[in-house]
Amino acid sequence: MKRPVRYTKTHYTLVEIMVAIAILVIMMGFLFQFVIGAQRIWSSSESTSNTFDQAQIVLQLIENDLQSTLYANDKEYPGHSIPMGVKRTGSLLDNKLFMVAPDSSASGNVGVFLVMYALDNNELSRYVFDSPIPGYANPHCFYGFDPVTTPGQASAFMGLLDVLEGDNTKKNVLATGVQEVRLDYMPNTPLAGANFFTSVPSAVRITLTVYDARAVQRLLDQGLAASSTPVTDKIDETTRVFTKVIFMR
Repeated sequence: MKRPVRYTKTHYTLVEIMVAIAILVIMMGFLFQFVIGAQRIWSSSESTSNTFDQAQIVLQLIENDLQSTLYANDKEYPGHSIPMGVKRTGSLLDNKLFMVAPDSSASGNVGVFLVMYALDNNELSRYVFDSPIPGYANPHCFYGFDPVTTPGQASAFMGLLDVLEGDNTKKNVLATGVQEVRLDYMPNTPLAGANFFTSVPSAVRITLTVYDARAVQRLLDQGLAASSTPVTDKIDETTRVFTKVIFMR
């Protein structure tokens, strides 16, 4: 005679349940750290891409302008000098880099114009003055300026650049989040009046320090102050340094 088969139910003990929960929490922790790490890598990659793109645009434009710059001093070409120079503190671009170079303007004019790079509030902008300048008959008012041997003209020219910087119709913002632009000349070309080149350098090394302004702006849009720790940390985290050596003609 066969005995009936009895099925018994097995129940988990409290200890087993607690162990299972503990293992699940640990696994969730690992998964959470993996997701956070992936997000940081993605964010860092995006920030690097943003700053790299901006830096490449800036460096390429400066290279094109510097390599096609027209320069003449009054000693070699009396009455026909063409200025080139910077406004800087030490080797750092304080505010302006200016030159005379060929350019195709938005109005369709193709010619030689006064070109200026200006750094203000972490924005690096490029100006092209292809139309008559107030107080001057034409946009080529730079022609014949002799700032090297005539200090009065040098002062007047720098004052003119300050006025021109206020013309937003000529302003083209190239990059935001620009902390610093360093200019080194090889050989160390002397500057007249601390602003004007006395000769064209054979090479210029430009060092650009940029952070991801888009990522910082997203934090500011959330109501965070510019001096808050998350904002300053984001600037430090996304800051990149780019260097390029430009060989002149």
